[in-house]
Amino acid sequence: MQAMMLEAGYSPSSARQQSEILATIKDELKVIVLSLLELREQAIERMRKTGSYIGYKVALEGLDKLTKNIQLLSGHATERPQVVIDEATKAAIDRMINGAH
Repeated sequence: MQAMMLEAGYSPSSARQQSEILATIKDELKVIVLSLLELREQAIERMRKTGSYIGYKVALEGLDKLTKNIQLLSGHATERPQVVIDEATKAAIDRMINGAH
């Protein structure tokens, strides 16, 4: 966590303090993360059952937020800047999200 905070631009003292604070609530964070993981699985299952693109964009945004919070609270990266998606793939994803088949 400290390394991530330093990479994000926090001062060494702030990064140390934040890491120490988070270490004291680690067990509580595990409970929250497990709840978020369960909620995310329920959302994915609901999307599978409906088989519809209606509301897909909203659901996908919700899943994205859940996943980022799970990653953040677990001390993992929330972004992968080294991953680059080409324009054709972006266009295909946009068509899928917006309901065009």
